[in-house]
Amino acid sequence: MIALFKNPTLIFLFLIFILGLSLRFLYFPGNIYFGFDQARDAFTSLEIMQGDFKIIGPTTSLPGLFHGPLYYYIFGPIYFFTGGNPEAVSTFLRIVNALGIFVIFFIGRTIFNRWVGLMSAFLFAISFEQTQFSIYLNHPALAVISVLIFYLGFALIFFKKKPLGFVAVAIGLGLSIQFEMAETYLVIPLILYLIIFRKNLKILNKRTVILSVSIFLLLISTFILAEIKFGFRSFITVRQSLTESSNAVYFQNIVLVNLRSISDNLISYPLGAKLLGLILLITAVIFIYKNRYRKEIIFLLIWFFSGNLPYIKDTSSIPLYYHIAGSTVTLLIFSGFLIYKLSLTTYAVKLFQINRLFILLLLIPVISNYNLITTLNPKGSIPAINVQSGMLYSDQKKVLDFIYKEADSQPFSVNALTMPFNINTVWSYMFEKYGNQTYGYVPVWGGDAAQGYPGKITVEKNGSKLPQKRFFIIEPNRGIPQYLIDGLQKDEDVFSKKIKEEKIGEFIVQSRIAQEH
Repeated sequence: MIALFKNPTLIFLFLIFILGLSLRFLYFPGNIYFGFDQARDAFTSLEIMQGDFKIIGPTTSLPGLFHGPLYYYIFGPIYFFTGGNPEAVSTFLRIVNALGIFVIFFIGRTIFNRWVGLMSAFLFAISFEQTQFSIYLNHPALAVISVLIFYLGFALIFFKKKPLGFVAVAIGLGLSIQFEMAETYLVIPLILYLIIFRKNLKILNKRTVILSVSIFLLLISTFILAEIKFGFRSFITVRQSLTESSNAVYFQNIVLVNLRSISDNLISYPLGAKLLGLILLITAVIFIYKNRYRKEIIFLLIWFFSGNLPYIKDTSSIPLYYHIAGSTVTLLIFSGFLIYKLSLTTYAVKLFQINRLFILLLLIPVISNYNLITTLNPKGSIPAINVQSGMLYSDQKKVLDFIYKEADSQPFSVNALTMPFNINTVWSYMFEKYGNQTYGYVPVWGGDAAQGYPGKITVEKNGSKLPQKRFFIIEPNRGIPQYLIDGLQKDEDVFSKKIKEEKIGEFIVQSRIAQEH
């Protein structure tokens, strides 16, 4: 162990890991977002621990198409052994994302050299985009590592002639599809690599290919079982979607996503991001034209531009953040390579032999990412990840603390203006887990609650049968029409009278008492 720390590369890599870990735990646990998706997944993960096994995950944006269920089985034990605490799962995800520092180091070292690997790892450690993935309490967060494993496998085959890299490709592809259905697009770069770098595939033997295919089929076996059980529902859904969709390609969102990737990783100033994007593209073309690092640059370009595929038909006003999980890492590797070429000596690189240009080139992403991290990360996931901002677990616990204090150990009911509307999954989870564990009892839900959604809290729609003490929670109302807010507030006023109101974070909590009729 002591000998390992005498290696300067390992020392630097360890320090970079500590830096990355520190940035990911900055503002923890106050910036954990816990909305409907998170509560739903927590309920499902705990059901699995009770023996209710699943072969499909949550639905995608395309009705009839589902994500994989593997992450339920990963989250389940963590929730189970911590009493359903989201903070424990968030801890796990932040550590997993930070481990990507080692994976990107190996990719950079495999394609170029150890110095490029270290530079890439450093840029990954300070990346605002990666800190956002690390604090995202949901299944796409895991796809960052699996996508990196996918490309590490190809890097090992093409640049180190290691056949076992194909096993890593299979593992990365299978896990990525499990963690985020949109990552199915990885099949396209896989095909491109097999065609363009086909001469490098001669090192693969029959045994390695069979092992890799078997591992991949095992990892996606839940999809195969689900298709058989539900009459190939997903296959039919995808086929119909492809035949019904237009041939139009929406370049506006593709450009937006690419600029956002540059902004959230390297330079956050709009004009600077556009200029840097142009410089990176021109530089890559020059390297290819002059046949210098052609193979390496083509490898990275296929990796980067393949990340645009999920956005080809995207017409949303805010393209989702997590479809690009892992694809923008190429920006960090290529930037690390350029910094290395521009600022270190062209001869044998020695420790600490750096120049002023090196410092200047590093300061730009350091300052840019630091500003984004300190400005946006305290608020949790950004709107491009979670639409309903402000659903912080730390504030939700404060809401419950306020309610139980006001209830003073007496029975009470709770109603809430929720997003999605009339779905009480978040608050049912909060009261069943945090409320019951901390205060020993749970309230009655005093309002409409859509059926079929997770949550076991008792629902009583008849206002006259509710306890005297009542509470009304108004969630952060972005995306909730004002008439729904006004209507639900009027309904509350029919049966109860507001006696106190408290603003906690982005939540409003009203303490109420039953009206006499």
